[in-house]
Amino acid sequence: MSGAGSKSALSEAPTVHPEASVEGCELGAWTDVGRGTLMKESRLGDYSYVTEWCHIVWTTIGKFCSIANAVRQA
Repeated sequence: MSGAGSKSALSEAPTVHPEASVEGCELGAWTDVGRGTLMKESRLGDYSYVTEWCHIVWTTIGKFCSIANAVRQA
């Protein structure tokens, strides 16, 4: 989530910002991982998104979830 007007449209395939790092994760359909986010060994359910500068490690996030900026979840 990089601000109004600067985002490409979502698609069924997961969208990961070029400045995000996703390692060993399972991303559902229509998901989005924002700028500066680090995700390791985690699952992100369908229709969920993680905004900017989050750290998500060893975590399962269900469907239809919204994770705010700068959240740390392990």
